[in-house]
Amino acid sequence: MYHVEIRESVFHVTHAYNVDAARLHATVLNPWARGEIFELAGREWIPQRSKLTILEGDELPLHMLSMNRGWNNARRKGKDVTAELLQDAKSKVVAPTIDPFSQGVLVGDILARTASGPLSLAAVWDRAEAAAPKGSSGEWLTLAQTSLSQLLSEDRVVLCRGADGDAITEEEVESLLRARDAWSTDPATALFVRAA
Repeated sequence: MYHVEIRESVFHVTHAYNVDAARLHATVLNPWARGEIFELAGREWIPQRSKLTILEGDELPLHMLSMNRGWNNARRKGKDVTAELLQDAKSKVVAPTIDPFSQGVLVGDILARTASGPLSLAAVWDRAEAAAPKGSSGEWLTLAQTSLSQLLSEDRVVLCRGADGDAITEEEVESLLRARDAWSTDPATALFVRAA
């Protein structure tokens, strides 16, 4: 039996206990190895922003899971097999579908679009899909983050809160690019990129 923890931050953590190998591969390992967004415990998880821990051990009875003691009991009785299971899953994954030229295409697209006005990060993610149509959602997010990081480091664009908001300081950029809400379509939390 396997016990799983996925952690995106202190506040975003989920556990799954007593998971058999088939379910583990289908719901967690395969999408994780491909870099795809997947759902577990009613929440979407992005591998590039999360930490995965998989423990192998005996099945945990219900009384060992109650009162938030499940993960401590799983750690005490289980063995961490995350690295070997991920390595095995990744070895079976088909090569990435994003070619090396996609980043250049996306960088050019971002520059052209921000010349006309601010562009939300959600729109940048959408444009990543257009730049690499054979990719996966996780690959598009990584492509969008990498392209934005390049443009920000070259001082060709700035990140801002809201379409007309103030520029975000350099110290905040990396953590904000990794924040889930920054990539949403909600105007209250979404971040925008505009020409420098």
